[in-house]
Amino acid sequence: MSLDVVVHRGKNEIGGNCIEIISPQTRILLDIGQPLSGEQVTLSPSQKTVDAVVISHPHQDHYGLISQIPVDVPVYIGITAEKLIKALDIFLGRPFPQCDFQPIEDNKIFSIGDLIITPYLVDHSAFDAYAFLVECGGERLFYTGDLRLHGRKPSFMKRLLRYPPASVDKLVIEGTMLDRDHQHFSDENAVEDGMVEILKSTSGASFLIASSQNLDRLVSAFRACLKTDRILVIDIYTAWILREISTAPRVKSIPDIKWDGIRVLARGRTAGRHYEKLKNNRPYFGDFIQEIYSNNVVITEAEVAAHPERCLIKTSSAPDLINRLALRPCSLIYSMWEGYLKKAHNPTGFKRLQSLKEDPDIRFATIHTSGHAVLSDLKKIVAALAPKEVIPIHTEDGDRLLKELQMNNKGEEQMKRNKSDEAINIEVDQGRGKSSGWPKCLEYKLVDGTATITLSGKNIQGNVRKMDPWGLAFFDHCLKEAAKPPTRLIFKISGVISRPSIPKVEALKRRLSYLNWSEQLNIIFVVDGTNQTLYSRDELQNRPVSEVVRTDYSARDDDDKPGRLEKDFQAYLFGKGKYDKLVSGGDQSESTGDKIVRTNERLAILGDDFRGLEKHEFVLEREFPTGVFDGEISQASRVMPTEFIDVVSFNKWGELALIELKVNDSHLEVIAQSLDYALFFFSYREQLRPLLEKKLKRQPKKEKIVLYVANNCFHPRFDDVAKYYSSLDKNVMFAIKKVVLGHTTEI
Repeated sequence: MSLDVVVHRGKNEIGGNCIEIISPQTRILLDIGQPLSGEQVTLSPSQKTVDAVVISHPHQDHYGLISQIPVDVPVYIGITAEKLIKALDIFLGRPFPQCDFQPIEDNKIFSIGDLIITPYLVDHSAFDAYAFLVECGGERLFYTGDLRLHGRKPSFMKRLLRYPPASVDKLVIEGTMLDRDHQHFSDENAVEDGMVEILKSTSGASFLIASSQNLDRLVSAFRACLKTDRILVIDIYTAWILREISTAPRVKSIPDIKWDGIRVLARGRTAGRHYEKLKNNRPYFGDFIQEIYSNNVVITEAEVAAHPERCLIKTSSAPDLINRLALRPCSLIYSMWEGYLKKAHNPTGFKRLQSLKEDPDIRFATIHTSGHAVLSDLKKIVAALAPKEVIPIHTEDGDRLLKELQMNNKGEEQMKRNKSDEAINIEVDQGRGKSSGWPKCLEYKLVDGTATITLSGKNIQGNVRKMDPWGLAFFDHCLKEAAKPPTRLIFKISGVISRPSIPKVEALKRRLSYLNWSEQLNIIFVVDGTNQTLYSRDELQNRPVSEVVRTDYSARDDDDKPGRLEKDFQAYLFGKGKYDKLVSGGDQSESTGDKIVRTNERLAILGDDFRGLEKHEFVLEREFPTGVFDGEISQASRVMPTEFIDVVSFNKWGELALIELKVNDSHLEVIAQSLDYALFFFSYREQLRPLLEKKLKRQPKKEKIVLYVANNCFHPRFDDVAKYYSSLDKNVMFAIKKVVLGHTTEI
């Protein structure tokens, strides 16, 4: 074996993680945490002479012993995580560790000796938290660090579950929630709702006790304030943490002290200690000092006392403020681990918290959700990674956690991927054209971690749309079943492509380009033996000005004819009669003057996104064309196929809604067709804007486009495949939603 694992601390305790990884040439420590018990730990000489330390996130039970590491030992840590550690040390008045810090970033591979390490950004109550894949000599170890699936950053975990690293030999997995699987507040949205309830029912001041580095919790508090017309009042330290996080990669919009709903308690006795830290470190804090004392940022204690009902005060000095400003009665939201309310885990501070909890004039409410995954979610991680060996960490009972993780959520033993490439290829090949559903026109091969889907023959035009959904179905099948799951996906078209087929192949190229960059799939596209260069996001989003879209609209035929189920459903949603038909009697509530006025109220049949719509004039268009041409609209200049979106309208948020009505079409290709439509509006939004203005009588209120696929008989593999089309990239301004018609539930 190339990798040995030594768990120094954490196997039978929560926190204090310290894991040594030993390869033929290299020794590293994964985390170097201070035990939560407060026990004084000294690193051994051997631990101090490792080649490097890798820190998963900025919680002291994972980095707290870092000051014992010699200065010549490199410490790998997230860029923002390092800043948060330094901020805490400055405000606590202790020296910052003089370490050789080396920055890490999501999915940016780095090497330490013969170890190859890939960081995976994960969702945790600490910002800038990572899991790690460690590889050496063909052996692979995955360390989860601390993570969860119920925070405000679910895309990180969805990515891990969808695309787990292949062939994991050892999984070192946290198990904090082994005995706390039930949470009264299941996620951050529930926390936010709980805060709203407290704030609404409190007539005076409200206080918040929470970690200043728990960004998700600060966001929940801020959102709760917006919903209850309160101001989030924060201390100087919290204000600085928000400023540090705002400069992190991938961060777009977090609460900031410049926002109307936030004020900084930067004057008064409770702010004095923090101000001293600013004053003594002026070069480090720079313009921030002047910024927090500007008129639109600072709030005084007198202003809080004058209008306590307008404030949610996030401070560590709640007792002092309550007493000095005479703020009783009030409420206090405790939003941290309940263990800190007990002497065993908080020997120096539990009495202060208990006195607040027992004060009859303070409504003490514990509103918290853990930063750690519940057991059912840990089982999902084990199932996705399918490791050969599981090593529990960060848990009070490692042996019991191991037994639990060996069972899935149905109480059955976890299934490991164990099929050979040859077995999978034979299985799928035998199922081509049969009830298992693998289309006969495609060939499927899995060889040494590469899945290949090939389309050949004369009927390319009629089958090219099957390639990406069925290719992804094959890829997903291999991920679940193969002993060596695929990490690369090749789409091959062989044979001569006729002129009518070229637009269909171009549409496939655009879909594959989107899948390649939006989901971080490793996709290769080969046409007649030549590798095609896939489009970048910018190339998809900003097409050449020479490409023009169709502007003509076909007449709608609403006659009752056989085989018209989808068209008749369109007609129902659209409403009876032509737009310019004169009203002769009938329902006058749908008329203005002599003309019928269309509304999109009937779209409520498609679900919540269309319920409660206001009565607007006609905002629904049928059979919207999608063709694209080069320079002029002609068959010879066609770039993309012409097809017609069933309905274009708006949802209740004013987002452009593209509605594809399948009703009784169970083909898997429905998802590819939907992506074609979404990419069409994504790529040609500027050309389409005046057409929408003309046809729908108004512009969308938001940039985001939503494609609704409405059906009553989705393909059995639809959900397995659709997850790859649902982008994890927040920069993609469209989403695809599934609408189930004919769904019956017994009550």
